Amino acid sequence: MNRLSLLIISMSLCCGAMAQRAKKAKAAEKPVAVVEDPRLEEMRQSTQKIMFIDSVVVDKKNILDALNQTKDVGTITTLALFFNTEDDGDSYVFLNEMGNKCFYSKNNKDSSTYHKELYVSDLIGNQWINTQMVTGLANDEDEGALTNKNYPFMMSDGITLYFAAKGEESIGGWDIFVTRYDAEDNTFFRAENIGMPFNSPANDYFYIVDDINNIGWFASDRNQPEGKVCIYTFIPTEARRNYDTDAMDEEQLKSLASLHSIKDTWGKGNERDEALRRLNEAKNRVTNVKSDFVFVVNDNVIYTTFSQFKNKRNVEKMKALLTASEKLNRLTSALETSRFNYAKAPAVQKDVLSNEIRDMEQQMEELEQLISKQEKEIRNSENQ
Repeated sequence: MNRLSLLIISMSLCCGAMAQRAKKAKAAEKPVAVVEDPRLEEMRQSTQKIMFIDSVVVDKKNILDALNQTKDVGTITTLALFFNTEDDGDSYVFLNEMGNKCFYSKNNKDSSTYHKELYVSDLIGNQWINTQMVTGLANDEDEGALTNKNYPFMMSDGITLYFAAKGEESIGGWDIFVTRYDAEDNTFFRAENIGMPFNSPANDYFYIVDDINNIGWFASDRNQPEGKVCIYTFIPTEARRNYDTDAMDEEQLKSLASLHSIKDTWGKGNERDEALRRLNEAKNRVTNVKSDFVFVVNDNVIYTTFSQFKNKRNVEKMKALLTASEKLNRLTSALETSRFNYAKAPAVQKDVLSNEIRDMEQQMEELEQLISKQEKEIRNSENQ
């Protein structure tokens, strides 16, 4: 065999080896299929049929302005603002429309896992008392099922509570759950994930329903850049209705379940236009009516502005009452902190803290008596 033949054979073998290596490299570059959480498909098959009439993307720091659109359902604020504390900046409070009951989230510092729990408290006079942890949301054996709870909202029926939670029963970050109050046991029933399209592998929270105007909202950061959140507006339904999965293909169901396009939920009727009209009317009522406080005059009359007082001398009394109430709230927060510090303080500091606590307790008792007296005077004067 001559040299030319040997060279040709050698080049052929080399090219063949290079081709085999290239083929293997190309096969290695093939993307690995992502295994979807099987719960997603199960939840997708039960996607609730809901009409979403609008959506708006806002900065997450402005989310409360976007959500507090009507006063018919109550008010949402942060724990820090509501209780005048610097703790738990990412915990939220829901104050009902009467202003006498609140649900809030707070870090459970007594727990080794350091997670957020939900609490409920009643306003008696000008002080929040009867504070209790919201219990019964998960079975005791379901450890990790709901490890974090936040973003509470109580319906006007005083029974149905919505909130968001993280844990094993969440398909993403925060998922929206619902529970109901059990009056017999003074606790709540086991919470249920409300499913799609409200929940997703992203963070979904702040489920709010205005049952007077039949409008609802919830927030989600699905498909949003960092620092942004989308507020979806929808029409609640009295009974749950799911999509007919046999009448659509897989891609159509995925689109509806993920809210890829809210236009796909509108239908052909004028239901959306009517809902938008109700929403605008509710917003206008908030714009035109300024609420300065909530003061119960009697079972049928509640004042929310200074202009409602019949006796004008009560305007100044009310201002003084509000100032005293603010001071009482600050003292209550400071007293809670001092008591917490006292429990951990060394013996040499306990005497100092003990004197501070006694002084604050005395101030609070005097303020409570003053507030109670002032409330009675104003109430009696207005009822006459």
